[in-house]
Amino acid sequence: MRVSALRRIGAYLLDIIPIFAILSLLFTFFIGDLLKPEGYDVLMEEYYEITANYNDTVAPFSTQYENEEITLEEYKSLTSDDYEQYLLDSEEHILATIVYFRNAIIYYISAFTILYYAYSLFTKGHTLGRKMMKIELQGNITWWTLLVREVIWKTGYYMLTLLIGGIIIDVLMISFSNKKLAPRDYVTKITVKYEGADYPF
Repeated sequence: MRVSALRRIGAYLLDIIPIFAILSLLFTFFIGDLLKPEGYDVLMEEYYEITANYNDTVAPFSTQYENEEITLEEYKSLTSDDYEQYLLDSEEHILATIVYFRNAIIYYISAFTILYYAYSLFTKGHTLGRKMMKIELQGNITWWTLLVREVIWKTGYYMLTLLIGGIIIDVLMISFSNKKLAPRDYVTKITVKYEGADYPF
């Protein structure tokens, strides 16, 4: 019996969930503050105040629209000037938020890639997730093949295919191809098999 896509995905999830938990804790208590643009907290307080004032200003018109006293076109006409002013007033604050989220995404991707590769390299591919799912890698396991397999393919490839596309391709190839191999298996010539089995499935 060959290793199914579901078992391989399960092993991967068991490996990455603790890593993301660690990264999230670091982000919450330490890294997050370092990634904030200068004056970010003050800008956010101002942004909440600007938003609250805008909502108070358009609230009467919103009530009229909800009560069907005015049409949608009339509502937009009555609030358009206030909305344009709101966008102008909050432009700097929105830009700071975008920069912060960009920094956070870069942090998660880069930190996860480094940690996951170091973890795979330290265990020589015999990760806790694979052990729990009773599967293992077989083939020429070196720092280079693990880099190609675990970083370039599992991170870079999934990013390029917007994650879902890469997962679908992997599942289809593992489930329906004769050799039950994913693209990274072909590239690195490393296969996945059940623990103790002497066949490279």
